Amino acid sequence: MRLIGLIVAAELRQHLRDPLTIAAMVGVPLLVYPLLGIAGGKVAADMAKSGDEQVLDVGVIGTVDGLTLPENVRLVPGEDAETMVTTGVVKAAAKVDANGAEIWYSGKEKPGRDAADRLERALGDAARQRAPRQVISQDLLSPQQAVREQASRVVPALLLFTMLTGGLYTALDLVTGEKERGTIETTLTTAASRQAIVIAKYLCVFLFSVVGVLCSVASGYATARWVSGIEIPFSTVLLGTLLMLPACGIVSAVLVAAAAWVPDFKAGQVFTMPLLLVPLVLGGVAAVPGVALTPATALFPIANLALSLRELVAGRVDILPLAITFVTT
Repeated sequence: MRLIGLIVAAELRQHLRDPLTIAAMVGVPLLVYPLLGIAGGKVAADMAKSGDEQVLDVGVIGTVDGLTLPENVRLVPGEDAETMVTTGVVKAAAKVDANGAEIWYSGKEKPGRDAADRLERALGDAARQRAPRQVISQDLLSPQQAVREQASRVVPALLLFTMLTGGLYTALDLVTGEKERGTIETTLTTAASRQAIVIAKYLCVFLFSVVGVLCSVASGYATARWVSGIEIPFSTVLLGTLLMLPACGIVSAVLVAAAAWVPDFKAGQVFTMPLLLVPLVLGGVAAVPGVALTPATALFPIANLALSLRELVAGRVDILPLAITFVTT
């Protein structure tokens, strides 16, 4: 343990002299979330302009004289407007009486908002043909919750990316780079065993991966609170960080093994590219509609972490699948 500690201290002193290390470990995670938070609003506004071609199911409870629905809306029969929306039968539903119309929809996804807009316009046109009529729309999601739902599809992939990049450069520099520079022989002539050297280098890579994750989580939390105006409980942030720590251990081990196997730094960059792509592809499952976090999906590596982070960002905490994710990882 004493030799491992000495090697870790020496590796950290050497590695932290490189400004690229600080940029990769701290700069990128701290800057990427504020920039995405600012740009995300504009992208969302641009996306809102599209999607008029999709045919959406709606419900109308009551009789409306002169109601003409557009071609991109399909009427579905039902008895209770709010129940039809909450059960997923339709994207939006209206209850019409003598006083006006009240529309229910879920802002969790864009089709729900689009359906409510189309239904509101159709009811408004029918009302103007007869007499002034009040039309009220109610989103079952608060504006803050709607933003969290959108962010929950993107944040998991970003956290996985920063975790991977935080350990990648460190592993290539401390292992592959030392072989290429010819300084590994000096370390091997000391009293430290090869096992101690590998463990020390692994601990350094693990430390940098954890620091990258902590910077990403802190930056994301600050962006959500002060840029997007989203209040996320600090306990949720701690739980998400705790879930990522075992993943940092796995990724660091794979990166150290890969860096020890490749002959030089250039080959290491080429070889580790698939190691970055595979977790990012698995992490993209968080953006796929209909894929839920269940005790079964919590057994799949990387994908379970992405789904767990998505649920936490969205504000849904189910202890059983989260615990399975942690234990599995």
